[in-house]
Amino acid sequence: MADRSIIAGLTGFLRDVVVAVAGGVRTPGVDAVQAERLAAHWASVEGHLMQGRWAQAVAEADKQLDAGLRIAGVKGNTMGERLKSAKGRFEQTRYNQIWEAHKLRNRLAHELGASAAERQAREAVEVFRQALRTLGVPV
Repeated sequence: MADRSIIAGLTGFLRDVVVAVAGGVRTPGVDAVQAERLAAHWASVEGHLMQGRWAQAVAEADKQLDAGLRIAGVKGNTMGERLKSAKGRFEQTRYNQIWEAHKLRNRLAHELGASAAERQAREAVEVFRQALRTLGVPV
């Protein structure tokens, strides 16, 4: 039994170190294995950026943050509801940036002919990346 508690303690410590190195803040309830799986999918966002698919990069990054919020146990039926529930998890400026990035994603997804410039898409993707790191997802 003592071995299990030592292993659990070391696992938690190592997870916190990985999160700290990645620039995130460990959020209670974020499962490290799920966070690592989510982080592995971040390559698709990078691929869209490299190929100039700005709208797809923003949409994929938004989906990744939504998944991160769900992994963190944030309540809500939609991304918007989860963002409202997660307000206290982010610094106010970052929270406002997340909303702006999410609104960009909504415009791109729902408005006919909507597009994003490279700078705008890269900024939104970076906001989503920082939000995921805050949740403890090492992207």
